[in-house]
Amino acid sequence: MVAVVGSEGGLVGVSASTGEYRRLDLPGWSELDDPMGSSDIAVSADGRWVGYWYVDDGRVQGVAAYDVETDEVTRRDVTTEFGLSPNGMVWVGDRLWFSAYAFLDASASSARGGSTTVWSPEDDEAQDLPLDRSPSFGNESATPTSVVEPNGNGVDLYTADGARPRSLRIDRSFTGRAVVSADEQRLAVVLDPTPSSFDGSKHGLVVLTPDGHGGTVGRRVPGVRTNEVLAWRDDRHLVVSTYGHAAYQLVDVGTGRTADFITPGSSWVPGMHLAADGWSAPVYDAPAPPTPMDPRLVVGAAAAVVVLGLGALVLWRRRVRA
Repeated sequence: MVAVVGSEGGLVGVSASTGEYRRLDLPGWSELDDPMGSSDIAVSADGRWVGYWYVDDGRVQGVAAYDVETDEVTRRDVTTEFGLSPNGMVWVGDRLWFSAYAFLDASASSARGGSTTVWSPEDDEAQDLPLDRSPSFGNESATPTSVVEPNGNGVDLYTADGARPRSLRIDRSFTGRAVVSADEQRLAVVLDPTPSSFDGSKHGLVVLTPDGHGGTVGRRVPGVRTNEVLAWRDDRHLVVSTYGHAAYQLVDVGTGRTADFITPGSSWVPGMHLAADGWSAPVYDAPAPPTPMDPRLVVGAAAAVVVLGLGALVLWRRRVRA
């Protein structure tokens, strides 16, 4: 599966082989986001797994993973007296990292915890990471081996072995996530002199490489001002989202040249979640999907980003008028 998209009436999964879509039956998933945070999901980089919080008797009781290949759901219970308050989840390879707080009483007004569990749904092995070696979640991204998260002065890279996170210093203020290239040798961030405030202003884009001494060396992408960097498409191009521009754009990190890439459609909770490997696959023009989506129909290129097919990704790429 290459993408999962929120739609009226539930989640829609997009086939990785045919481009067809269908409703996903994820037992315990909360479409209404009740309790808060329980609608969050995560799609593994290869599109095989969909992780989500599962709710039973009005409380978040743990996490679950839907296996696209077998159509089976595996659960991981977290024993608490009053349920969980979800904090975040992300896939690193075939392991789901998740963090939640345990409510202290039935009022659900206070909670404690927040450490991270690394869980392999294939064999149900799990490891709890110490609180001081756990990501806080919120602006995290993932590589095949680690979780990358801003720390105020740069980024921390967390690994499943429970070691202290490796830190990389970034001398300039930035906003949002740091996205890592496929070879794990470069980071890209959007600069922002006042990252604690949000006014929708566009800022410069910078590509950073480790300097070997705990810091980074940055190169500004010429002429580009944007709001959010989403992913690396290949060694030379980044995907960015700029407010007021309908399409996601490709940015050449050497020249600053931009080109429209794909146009995401609107979606319901929990938004659109693309398998990370899909960002680097080929695209072609395809019809836009119907609105609202009808699960009885078969549509190639549904939802904004569609179909990873044996080495090729079909993306709905709608031409945007200048």
